[in-house]
Amino acid sequence: MSVAKVKLASLPPSVRAKLGKRPRASKVSDAIKGELRKAREAEARRLFFRMLAIARLPEPETEVSFHPSRKWRFDYAWPAAKIALEVEGGVWTQGRHTRGSGFVKDMDKYNAAAVLGWRVLRVMPDRLTGLATEQMLRRVLK
Repeated sequence: MSVAKVKLASLPPSVRAKLGKRPRASKVSDAIKGELRKAREAEARRLFFRMLAIARLPEPETEVSFHPSRKWRFDYAWPAAKIALEVEGGVWTQGRHTRGSGFVKDMDKYNAAAVLGWRVLRVMPDRLTGLATEQMLRRVLK
């Protein structure tokens, strides 16, 4: 049995359906990485909301659109206060936020948000549930 078939069999049915009948090993590997990333993000989101509850801070909305004509969204936002929290991934791995075009697009987004009166806070994924993030949110949301 090939490595691709073994890995394919261990994937959830929804992922297998996306891959087709005979995917290349690299496609299977990418699918597995994607599933792991989604699981990590879901767990981080759960812990973040738990941290906010323990700290008695207001719960944010997620994936909030803020611009009248662009499809930009904030990861987390408190719209009434016009405060947003962006989680900037891939900082050390040359991810989207640190490569030239992604960096420029983020600048456009954050500048547009500032013009519309938003305050945008930015954290790395490993700091989302940290004490510094909690304290920063406590200060800005009071």
